[in-house]
Formats: sequence, C-alpha cells, structure tokens
Amino acid sequence: MLPEHFQSWIDWAKSNGLGMDFNPTYFSHPKAADGFTLTHPDKAIRDFWIEHGICCRKIGAEMGRQLGSTTVTNVWIPDGYKDIPVDRTGPRERLTDSLDKMFAEPIDPKVHLDAVEAKLFGIGAESYTAGSHEYYLAYATSRQKILTLDAGPLPSHRSHFRQDLLRADVLPGLLLHVSRPVRWDSDHVVILDDELQAIAKELVRSGKLDSIHIGLDYFDASINAWPPG
Repeated sequence: MLPEHFQSWIDWAKSNGLGMDFNPTYFSHPKAADGFTLTHPDKAIRDFWIEHGICCRKIGAEMGRQLGSTTVTNVWIPDGYKDIPVDRTGPRERLTDSLDKMFAEPIDPKVHLDAVEAKLFGIGAESYTAGSHEYYLAYATSRQKILTLDAGPLPSHRSHFRQDLLRADVLPGLLLHVSRPVRWDSDHVVILDDELQAIAKELVRSGKLDSIHIGLDYFDASINAWPPG
C-alpha cells in the first residue's frame, strides 16, 4: 500500500480545495480475524500491522504535502477480550512496543500528525481492551501524540470528554470525534444537543482552539446509505 494508490483521492480533494485526514484499518483482514493486531502474541502478525501503520503514516504525510494542509492519521485498534483475561499487562506492553516502532520515523508536523484513539469496549471485547482511554492518555502524554476523544459511546463517557479537554496543555493537541450515543455505541450522527454545546463551550474556554481538531468519525458520510430506498 503506497501513496500513489490514493492519488485519485488526493486529486479529488485538491480540486475541491479540501484537506484530508487518514485512518488506518486494523480490521476486516485475515490477519485480524481473531480480533488482535498490534497486541497479537504472534510477532509475525504484529510486524505485519506495524508495517501497515508505517505505510499509512507515509500516505497521510503525502496527502498533507500535496494538499498543503496538515493530515491527522488516527490509530484505532479493536484488540480486546470478551471475558476477563489472566494477563492484562502483556498486551499493553506489546502495544507500546508496536506503537513505538510504528512512530519511530519522524514526520514534519506541518504535513502530518499522529493521533491515538481508545477503544472503550465493543462486541467481543466487553471485559478488556488493551488500548483503553487511560492507556492512551498516558501514551499520548509520554510520546507527545495527539489524543483522540470520541463523544459518541456513552453519556457517562461524554462527561469525561469535556473534562479531558482541560488536559490539552500536556499534549500537542486533541482530535475530537463529535457524535451522539445510541445504546452502547455511537451512531455517528451529529445533533445539536446539550452535551455537544457544552463541549463547544469548553473548547472556547480552554483557549486551545489552535491545537484542537474537530471532526466526524471516518465513515460518517455513509449514513444516508441506509435504509435503502
């Protein structure tokens, strides 16, 4: 996977005066069939996903260079367990090692920024996620990466969302996915509800608008495709 494979996307964005962000896909692949990628106990599979992340950073950087607009490449992985695992530390140690290798090559922040996003929980990962919010907050702070916060999953999570904006002074920036919670997850529809307005007010009060990126989740544009007809 190389930047030229996305040239038609870049050309389209350029013709419409738009910038682009990028999201590596760590699922829908045979090497992610068991639900593990950057934390996988098999080093060969981890190395495959590390290389995938390196390639995606290069694609994001090329987007930024050609479009003259900084591209944020957001890393999200599904790795987790349905039941309580015996070992909680091992997967996180492997995740840290994988991320450090993936981010090893510096890229000009004028064209590209790295972001990491937590997985709260999900179907098949109800009891444990390696990339939890607390893990990524610590990782982003120690490695000076952008932290991605998703407003969608749960009402209780959204209240923490606003509180975490205050921590932006220890990070190079934040990436916000604004959405609404439905049941236990986000349905990726933005509505002007009280919580979204509270988030916007907190953004303004923070005085850090220059380092905070606001966007939708990466597949939100497909929302009108269902139901058919």
